[in-house]
Amino acid sequence: MSLLHYIDAFNPNFFNYLLLCLRSSWDLVRFSSQEILLGFPDNHHLLSGEYLHTTLLPIAEDLTKNPVIRNAEGGALILSLIDKKFVNKIDFSRIDYSREGKDLPQDLLPSLKFAYYVLGLLEKRFKKLQEHFLTDSSEYSNNLIHGLITALGFLVQDLPKSEELKAPENKSAFRNFFHDLSETLGRVLSYATKLSADNISTCILDNNATVKKFNNEIQGMRLGSFFV
Repeated sequence: MSLLHYIDAFNPNFFNYLLLCLRSSWDLVRFSSQEILLGFPDNHHLLSGEYLHTTLLPIAEDLTKNPVIRNAEGGALILSLIDKKFVNKIDFSRIDYSREGKDLPQDLLPSLKFAYYVLGLLEKRFKKLQEHFLTDSSEYSNNLIHGLITALGFLVQDLPKSEELKAPENKSAFRNFFHDLSETLGRVLSYATKLSADNISTCILDNNATVKKFNNEIQGMRLGSFFV
């Protein structure tokens, strides 16, 4: 019998507690919490489409740019949770999954629409990250992409399990998505490799004190650049 039989799964405090556990420093706690959330009844009042758009997606997006790795992975797990359990409740007119310069099929599978949405977030942040590197630490820190890369890893693992992908037209859409994903990750890897080769130090600006410290050091030293 399911564990949820013995607890009050409809208690919003329990649901929110499990979301908080997705940010645990323990892998077992994070992944076990996601498994429990996947077992929640579909008629749970917090699993509505409105809650998804107004609360769950914003939480996930915010966490994926958190400089703390476990928090960023927590955001990735929430995006994976949405894909596995709520993807058919998403109102895709409220999120942007379009591709610049490309026309996506009107009947694209919801799982692929959501994957394109996450890929689009990654591309937008990556563009801003490049624009503000060493010029605006606040804007740079607000566009970190490691959580979204992790999320796409989770989403890609789930896509091949969909029975709908066996249809010829869906296989083509699936291949096109992987082509777009490979191109984007290739640009990210190329940029990161260049920075790693060109820079003297590698660090993470995880709070204002660290930002001020490195700003002072940059002013007092003649360094080529910093990989932040």
